Amino acid sequence: MRQTGLVMEINNNTALIMLTGGEFKHFTAKDTWQVGDTVVLEDKKQRGIVRAIISLAASFFILLSAGIYGYSYYFTTNSVISVDINPSIEIMLNKAERVISSEGYNDEGTMILETLNLKNLKYTEALEQILLSEEMRPYLTSKDYLTLAVFSKSNENEILDRVKEIESKILSGEQMPNVECKAVNEITVSKAHSHNISAGKYSFIEELQEYMPNASVEGYTEQSIRDIKSEIESCKRKKERKREQLEKNNNDKEETSSGVRGSNHINGELEEGSEGKHGKGSEDNSGNKQGDGSHRRNGKDNVMKKDKKK
Repeated sequence: MRQTGLVMEINNNTALIMLTGGEFKHFTAKDTWQVGDTVVLEDKKQRGIVRAIISLAASFFILLSAGIYGYSYYFTTNSVISVDINPSIEIMLNKAERVISSEGYNDEGTMILETLNLKNLKYTEALEQILLSEEMRPYLTSKDYLTLAVFSKSNENEILDRVKEIESKILSGEQMPNVECKAVNEITVSKAHSHNISAGKYSFIEELQEYMPNASVEGYTEQSIRDIKSEIESCKRKKERKREQLEKNNNDKEETSSGVRGSNHINGELEEGSEGKHGKGSEDNSGNKQGDGSHRRNGKDNVMKKDKKK
């Protein structure tokens, strides 16, 4: 509570104040106070309470901020690991690399997750539980194709290496040669989630679309990784056959063109030779005719000479 009073005297930084109502009290004097001034005073107890409230509020704000930051730190997704065969599963990790959520993107994936409690586990332990679960075992065969896809904002290479180690350790005794561990980018993750499928499966559909631009995501959402991979390999073989056929056609054209050029060259030589022979023959005939004519002329001359002698 604030009060007003009159400064009666100041001695050694202590002021004697006559409060409104006639009560006298000592207060710590301020530098600007002078005897005779009317001053505004605050009760020390009141001032202490105000200070305590301010301090408490500041402490609460600090704790609240720390709590919000801690919540954000723990529950913000920093990495994603997807496990796809026919079951399609994703686990989301925080910066501490612990599972904050998991998602099954088809019935098989949902069924597997219902048997596991992965929350707050280190991702290595969570991945082991998924791959070793009884519900997953029927899919780990030589006919199936397993892909493990990793995205991380901070330590992708490290997580990918650990995922490869876990896969190798768990599946080394299984007859399953078709396993692929790969990194995917944030755009792929975002697009995958917009279509409600895992990042790993979406990455294979993206690869398929490189060969089949008209292939729709929805058309392959329910397909297994093995089926999508088989479609990709089929497209690759078709592209290779087209390439080989194109090369063969080009080679045939070059050979045909070369043959035509050779034939023209031979015909040209033949024509040139024929013309040469024809030219010589004419000269010979001309010569012969000239010779015959000369001979006949000489014959006539001899006859005429004989007649004159007679």
